[in-house]
Amino acid sequence: MERPPAELLADRSNHPYCTRILAADNSTAVEAAGERWVVAVTSDGTIAGALPPGSLVQEQRTTLADLLHATPPTVIAAADTPVSAALASPAFDALESGSAVVLTDARAVVGVWAGEDLRNALATSAWRTGSDSQLPGPVQIPVVVRVCGHREGIVACPAHGMFEEYPDDLPTCENPAGLQRHRFVW
Repeated sequence: MERPPAELLADRSNHPYCTRILAADNSTAVEAAGERWVVAVTSDGTIAGALPPGSLVQEQRTTLADLLHATPPTVIAAADTPVSAALASPAFDALESGSAVVLTDARAVVGVWAGEDLRNALATSAWRTGSDSQLPGPVQIPVVVRVCGHREGIVACPAHGMFEEYPDDLPTCENPAGLQRHRFVW
């Protein structure tokens, strides 16, 4: 008897989304996105994080970097990753209530998995495995993306970092805004 195909993350994409460009100079004012998740991307298309519906405000002093740092971590994963493999990855340990998984296909956003379905999946995946006989080939490892939390007065560092798991030793920040040299602030 043949095994049914493994459920993929793409099968769990359950929320509408839109994308917004995150300016390197941290000057981007945000606009309301209604009931959609907002996936923030850099000018080169790198995903910087996701904001839940209703979190955006129309205020000139609020930037995407500020909002992203104030939200739970986001995981970025390939849409064709089996759900069981994704849930077994260390990146999923960083998810908190209100987090989202941004699904990609060749670095383009194709979906967002969030809400009660994600919380239930995390709650019922209590064990980790090093292998899965259902996996047909290489699995891309999901990553956690965070915006650096370093601030100097009212200026927030807009750098974002991608990690396979929470690092024991946080790296030196790329510091694109030219602030004082600092380590990445989780």
